[in-house]
Amino acid sequence: TAGVPTSFHIVTRDRFWNAKTFGSGAIWDVAIDPRPPGNQTHAVSVTDTRNGIFIVTYVITTSAQFTFAITLQSDPLMSSPLTVKVVPGFAAAAAIKVRGRNVRHAVAGDVAHLVLDSFDQFGNRRSVGGALFSLQLNGGWTEAPDGSEHERVQGIVGEVQDVGNGSYTARYLSTTSGAFLMRIHITSGDEIMREISSSPFTVNIEAGELDPSRCSLYGESVLEREAGFQAVQVLGKDRFGNPLTRPTADAHRFVIALQWVEAPIFGAASDGASGTFNVTFTATIAGWYTMSVLIQSTHIASSPFALQIIPAASHLVLFSASFPPVRYCHPFLGTVTRCQMTERYATAGDLTTFTVFARDRYSNVRTSADMELEAVVKGAAFGIHTSRLGNITDNSDGTLTVSMLLTISGSYVMHIRQRGTELNIRDSPFNFTAGATELYPPHCFAVGQGVASGAAGVDTTFTIQGVDVFGNMRETGIYDATRLRFIGEFFQTNIDIVGPPTVFPLFVRVHDTLLGMYDVAYQVTAAGLYRVSVFKTNRVGNVFTSVHISASPFLASIVPGPASAFTGVVYGASLANAIAGSEATFYLQTYDYYGNRRTSGSDHVFGSVVTRMTREVTDIANVNCSVVNHGSGNYSLSYVVTVTGQYLLSVKLGGQHVGAARKIRSPIRIVCSPNTLDALMTDISGEGASYCTVGRESMFMLNPRDTFGEQPLSSNWVMCAMLKRGVSNHPMVT
Repeated sequence: TAGVPTSFHIVTRDRFWNAKTFGSGAIWDVAIDPRPPGNQTHAVSVTDTRNGIFIVTYVITTSAQFTFAITLQSDPLMSSPLTVKVVPGFAAAAAIKVRGRNVRHAVAGDVAHLVLDSFDQFGNRRSVGGALFSLQLNGGWTEAPDGSEHERVQGIVGEVQDVGNGSYTARYLSTTSGAFLMRIHITSGDEIMREISSSPFTVNIEAGELDPSRCSLYGESVLEREAGFQAVQVLGKDRFGNPLTRPTADAHRFVIALQWVEAPIFGAASDGASGTFNVTFTATIAGWYTMSVLIQSTHIASSPFALQIIPAASHLVLFSASFPPVRYCHPFLGTVTRCQMTERYATAGDLTTFTVFARDRYSNVRTSADMELEAVVKGAAFGIHTSRLGNITDNSDGTLTVSMLLTISGSYVMHIRQRGTELNIRDSPFNFTAGATELYPPHCFAVGQGVASGAAGVDTTFTIQGVDVFGNMRETGIYDATRLRFIGEFFQTNIDIVGPPTVFPLFVRVHDTLLGMYDVAYQVTAAGLYRVSVFKTNRVGNVFTSVHISASPFLASIVPGPASAFTGVVYGASLANAIAGSEATFYLQTYDYYGNRRTSGSDHVFGSVVTRMTREVTDIANVNCSVVNHGSGNYSLSYVVTVTGQYLLSVKLGGQHVGAARKIRSPIRIVCSPNTLDALMTDISGEGASYCTVGRESMFMLNPRDTFGEQPLSSNWVMCAMLKRGVSNHPMVT
């Protein structure tokens, strides 16, 4: 047996088969196969009894079949090897494994099944039965949402059956739902009952399927309700009366009917949380009703019910509001009608009023308000912690007129109170949005670069912000009630731009952002100072006056636009002729596209290339010019060529040839002339340069060259040739 010390005897004999009766001192070797995994070894010991018998004791913890090889000084025992079968030990409580879908979950009324697998203390799977198991559950629900109570269940005993192969099947049945503790015990070889590992288990037993006849109606004053919309709850239960705790989808099966002397009133049901259903109905006439609640065609418990509808308490209800016409509405509401405009909106400086009607819950008009009320307004104008009182007038006919005067745009909240207590008025407290009133030019202002500076030929922009007389920012244009839409208040005719004589703006454009702001863009082509005026024209009788916005007119300085290759001017003597080996310099003056002379440098990097022209080939040599920026739109360009001939000089600005609109245009043809005569570069050729005949005239050719080996174009030089005899002192011949 695994883990149990086991022994056998070796009886020694002589060669004549006589049993020995005294110790021989023999050393026996016992080898067990297979060996245990890893570095483990089987516990084996051999004991000499000194009477010719040796006792071999061993302990093996793995259940399997083993072979014992017994040798004495390498000679095997006559009966060796021995075959030994090790079987598992008794089932151990700490090694029991429980499996099955009902270990943690079950359903009330359904038999729950699980399997117990037995192992010995060494983890060997038992292949035979014999152990005794017991299973018991305690727990369950004790109180339901409808107030019903249930005693805690004690001692639900399960049944465990021995399959005979080391496994055991267990089953239990509970008709009560809720949380249970399941304990499993085992009685094994030592006949001591022990609780298995992982026990106790927490088992959640859910209620079974919905049973309409066990469902119940519950809630405070469930059978006495005020007139109007009401809601009660139905608690779902299974056939054993267990409350459902899981959401269901059975609301569509409900039928709710309130029987009245007139036509019946039908309600509705919706699925709630945790197995409940919300039942709603509306009854506005006081009296006794018979309310039936059915699921499919089955009444719930105690249905039908006797239901009393009592009158609702009277209270103030906002019935309608009357506002004066306003000139404001949020732009994102789009095009709206005048009626829609006036609801919950106010205009700064206008008296805003609305009416509160005293009624009961079902629109029965009262003949008098008979209440002392106060209107408290909080909002943008008064800060967070302060408020201002509105005016309330009792009209003695059941209506009250509420009025307020707001001068600062923003959001406001109005509370209607009685002795400091908020009244139960529909939609109270009331939210109002106050908008700016008419445009007031002296408070309007303009921001943006365009009111101070700009560049010729480039859109110069600024933005006008509309402001009313109270300093509120306008958020829309003015509302045109005839065309039912908002229209702008600043146009091209409200912008006047005056500059140098005979210079006019190329265009002026005004864009209405629909947010009370106007984007202005203008473009002029001549640099200089401009006066930009923004104004509104007022008419009093037949007299028209211009009212400027704040800080208007503005003085804007328009500088030349970006440098343009089209209008660039190149000049200088080196644009026609150059001398080989000498630095040639010419100049470039930049202008913008409209001919305004640039007054600042740091334009795009200028590059220029010189290309030699010959009859045989083009682009023999390229020479890059050096560029010097003089900081006022003027640049000097220098180059050096050492070969005479004709060249094309390319001057580019931003990758384009300069001067397309000028008399001198790139590329420019130039001529390179030779430099001064250089005696060291001049060579001699001909017969007379190497020998001559006495008494006869000899000749040779003198080929003049400049420093770079080029032949000068002119021949106005003084040449001197001297001959000296090297072996005598004869005078030189000139």
